[in-house]
Amino acid sequence: MTRLDPAILARHHRRNRLQTIGVLAGIGAWMALVGWLLAGVPGVVWALAGTGLLLLIQPVRSPLHPHRVHHPQPGAGGGGGVVGRGVFNG
Repeated sequence: MTRLDPAILARHHRRNRLQTIGVLAGIGAWMALVGWLLAGVPGVVWALAGTGLLLLIQPVRSPLHPHRVHHPQPGAGGGGGVVGRGVFNG
């Protein structure tokens, strides 16, 4: 089994962090706009504070959550190779 190159793995982690920051900034900007439209500057403060609080207390889902919810089954012929064995036996 081959290992991922540490440089490639580090690049993926950096991109993932950057995308996460972008998504969180977008959520914050959207909520700030809604707060400003509804209540002006105090609405921006309340919207950002509420959004930050909700992001901090939300439950974190396991990466296996979709697998548990949808109960995947092997297709006809049992294909999938190593990936299929990992998904259906893991």
